[in-house]
Amino acid sequence: MKCHTLFPTVLYSDKVEENLRLNLLSLCDKFIAKTDENLLNIKNFNSTLHGDEELRKEINEHPIIVETFEYIKDSIIQFLSMRQQPYNEEDLNPYGFFSDMKQHAYLRKHAHRDCRFSGIIYLEIGEDVPSLIFHDPRPVLHVEPSRYQTLPVVPIEPQEGMLLLWDHWLEHEVYQKTNNNPRKSFTFNI
Repeated sequence: MKCHTLFPTVLYSDKVEENLRLNLLSLCDKFIAKTDENLLNIKNFNSTLHGDEELRKEINEHPIIVETFEYIKDSIIQFLSMRQQPYNEEDLNPYGFFSDMKQHAYLRKHAHRDCRFSGIIYLEIGEDVPSLIFHDPRPVLHVEPSRYQTLPVVPIEPQEGMLLLWDHWLEHEVYQKTNNNPRKSFTFNI
């Protein structure tokens, strides 16, 4: 487990067990094959995000997903404890979806609503796939540069098995993918 200080917040990073990653990857392929939905209607970005209600329910109630959510909840509790923030475990109600990013797909800058935290687990990652880019939410100050100045964006290079967890309001994006190497993931909100 690692925490990376980003702007005025912290990004939690961990690595899931290989067996869990492989089980999630198998589910990703299974559920993506059941839908022709694209993530946010972006071509070449197949996902189960919108899908029909039955498919969403099947995914979020699958025993492997339930196990994954327990792992994620434990991670959030560690994350909140490190930040010395109070929490009510009953308020941690995760839901998630799978996605498979193909060549030419991208994800516009956005933040997640109706949740407290967002996150991702990278299931299969090929070479030269785009990073997840986090944007500094603070307004730009027009002052002389100093050694304390931070970058306006921070890229996080995806790695197989990597779990990332962040505050829901932190804007992020993925630049256009220039190859067809795999970039499969399980994204979740809590």
